[in-house]
Amino acid sequence: MSAPFAMTSIRGLGPLPALIEERAGERALDKVLARVGMSTAMLGRTDLMIPLADMVTLYDAAAQVTGDALIGIEAGQEMRADFGLWTVYARAAETLGECLARLMRGLAYHQSGGRLALRRDGPRARLSYHVALGEARTRAQHAEHTLPALLDTFRLYLGPEWAPDTIEVDYPYEPRLESVSLALGAPIRAAGASPAIVFAVDALEARRIVPVVDSPLGFGEMRAIVRQKPPDTVSGAVEAIVGAMLPHGGADLTMVARRFGLSPRTLQRRLGVEGTVFRERLDAVRVTEAKALLASSVPITEIAFRLGYADGAHFTRAFRRMAGVPPRTYREAVRMQR
Repeated sequence: MSAPFAMTSIRGLGPLPALIEERAGERALDKVLARVGMSTAMLGRTDLMIPLADMVTLYDAAAQVTGDALIGIEAGQEMRADFGLWTVYARAAETLGECLARLMRGLAYHQSGGRLALRRDGPRARLSYHVALGEARTRAQHAEHTLPALLDTFRLYLGPEWAPDTIEVDYPYEPRLESVSLALGAPIRAAGASPAIVFAVDALEARRIVPVVDSPLGFGEMRAIVRQKPPDTVSGAVEAIVGAMLPHGGADLTMVARRFGLSPRTLQRRLGVEGTVFRERLDAVRVTEAKALLASSVPITEIAFRLGYADGAHFTRAFRRMAGVPPRTYREAVRMQR
């Protein structure tokens, strides 16, 4: 998937909003979220997918607003075990090599546009994290927030005192890296090809020494991982953003295009490659949300406002066009089926 449409779970923010508010206040958090068109009301929706570029921007803005040059690592330290079910599955592997293989496969169920890669080079191995978005320095805080969890994963197999040979970052040396090194307990090498953990290749054969405390994932949980996979098409990415924005002030072509860093014309052109247009994607989200709300007791006028219509009459005409029946008729049919 091309970089503008790379998506990630909002879970990746972890404690970052709370850290911003704690260090710089509620207004500072509002300003940081506003940079990417988000509001605090969206933070409670753990099912949301947001552009990966927005996630990168939020981590970088957090460091700027709070003046905390290690805020990415601090957020990562607080969310070591909270990256989702795909990491629970990975960490249940018997060997480190299989664990890393599961992480590399499973990342696609947490975000698109990012990639974990393992390369063996003689006696050394290199686990790298690639995100092709913007400048390396802008990506630094976001990349660094992944490191505490990755290091903890290695230590499940290699012991609590284990440290990598080095941790590479993909931006030039700066004094801040001395503090990064201390926080992570490993030497840092600047100006690498990508953020990476470098370690002895023999470690891949290490067996888990920390007992698995989580129950094995059942079929339902594995299905949940698959259902939560980020969209891998432009249409899907647009629908995800529309669904996130509709309850918080509406979503038009210009607003959605801005979230992807594109002009409205470019976004329409990219959708056209998939044989659709923005209006069709907006309608698809609206009718899905409308059906869910009509199955509840929410008044039809309120549903209209939630979905960005001017009034109930506009919603009624649109729903009839999309679903073939008026909303009241649909609601009555749903009630009769119960």
